[in-house]
Amino acid sequence: MTEHEQDSKFTKNKRQDGENKMDIQEWIIFAIELIGTVAFSASGAMVGIECSMDIFGVIVLGVSTAVGGGMVRDVILGKVPSALLHPVYVIYAVLAAVLVFCIIYFRRKYLQDGFGEVYDKLMLAMDSVGLGIFSAMGVTKGISCGYIDNTFLLVFLGTMTGVGGGLLRDTMAGVAPSSHILREQHRIMITRLQSRSE
Repeated sequence: MTEHEQDSKFTKNKRQDGENKMDIQEWIIFAIELIGTVAFSASGAMVGIECSMDIFGVIVLGVSTAVGGGMVRDVILGKVPSALLHPVYVIYAVLAAVLVFCIIYFRRKYLQDGFGEVYDKLMLAMDSVGLGIFSAMGVTKGISCGYIDNTFLLVFLGTMTGVGGGLLRDTMAGVAPSSHILREQHRIMITRLQSRSE
């Protein structure tokens, strides 16, 4: 084998390794997006259950929460919403909402006594996971569309992607839009202040 053939083979292997890394990176991003989708869908489903909605209302709130922020972001960027192009996110959102509905519906009598506390902790966890993942994804989408120099737009896209689904969820459920994360932090702060005053 000549030196040129060895270099060519090395370059070809290096290129294939780079493609494999890209595939791995894409899979990691896809997995992170699915985790965020399931987390936000679960939070939407829990709000629907708290509002005594039936299974269809729970599914609509779950899907709206999961993909609503990303759809708003894509419309702002002038693109077809990715949830319509890749329905896998909608499918996972529906499955997560149905699973949460079934778990809470069939186990409600066991959760009745401590359901309020369990609900608050689950909402805090789901909102935190979804908010972090989708805010980062919103900024990443803005950068990939060529707006790396427009800091305001990137922050706006990250914010809308992160909180847009939650705003849709709360509006559709007929409750005042609020952040469960901020509400939980506020409750913890009040508890700490009360314990210090005693």
